[in-house]
Amino acid sequence: MQNVKTNRNKLLASHAGRRGFTLFELVISALLLGSVAMAVVPVLHWVQRERIHASQERLALQEAANTLEFFAAKQSQGALTETILNEQRLSDSAQQRLTDGQLHVDMTPEEGLPAAKRITVKVTWETGKGKKSAPVQLSAWFYDAGGTGQ
Repeated sequence: MQNVKTNRNKLLASHAGRRGFTLFELVISALLLGSVAMAVVPVLHWVQRERIHASQERLALQEAANTLEFFAAKQSQGALTETILNEQRLSDSAQQRLTDGQLHVDMTPEEGLPAAKRITVKVTWETGKGKKSAPVQLSAWFYDAGGTGQ
């Protein structure tokens, strides 16, 4: 028991005059912190790029869905024409957020169904590096009430 107290007192006495950290400890801490920072910064950059891309993709999908909804409303009124299809454009907010964003509409009659037509809406845009992003594309089938397919 006496021996344990003596060892403890010696240990405390050896650290009694010590204040703060040694230079070696500070250098090692700085190196470790720098290594962690070098690993984390690229990951954060990648996460930011992916978030922006997901936001743009969600916006493009919403634009395509809204366009098809507009066509469905026109179809129910009997006013869906080639002119209306060709006049559709991206909204102002989508044009601002999607670099070189374009809306493409294609109408094709369905074979075997004389009163049906397939309308495809495709939204394309460029990524921040000038490359084309994968397009967002939605299709819907519209049927004429009269059965003429026109």
